[in-house]
Amino acid sequence: VLKYRQKVIDLWPSENLDSMMNVGELAAFTAFAQTFPNAFLALVDTYDTLCSGVPNALVVSAALLECGYHPRGIRLDSGDLAYLSREVRKLFHEAAAAFEMPDLGRLKIAASNDLNEVVISSVRDE
Repeated sequence: VLKYRQKVIDLWPSENLDSMMNVGELAAFTAFAQTFPNAFLALVDTYDTLCSGVPNALVVSAALLECGYHPRGIRLDSGDLAYLSREVRKLFHEAAAAFEMPDLGRLKIAASNDLNEVVISSVRDE
């Protein structure tokens, strides 16, 4: 995990991720992944979605892939779901290319919250 944490920090140096990535969140994701290595789906909006949750989820997902497991992806539960899902997909693809792990680019992005048909259509149409 520590190897991939540094790789994620190096991948986006302008984001100052070293100080932004919550280590408690990383520890929680790691513990969850140890228990459910093939069902790892991280809720990434507890602290900062793009500067902590997603980078920490990528760290753990890359480590799982290296060990032969198949993480599922991330879950968004708050904020602008359409915007965040697009940004997360970009980050997944950048990490997949940089780490030479195509499966990172195929991680799922799930959404939850007060979703109904109208909200889902709105997110899809954006």
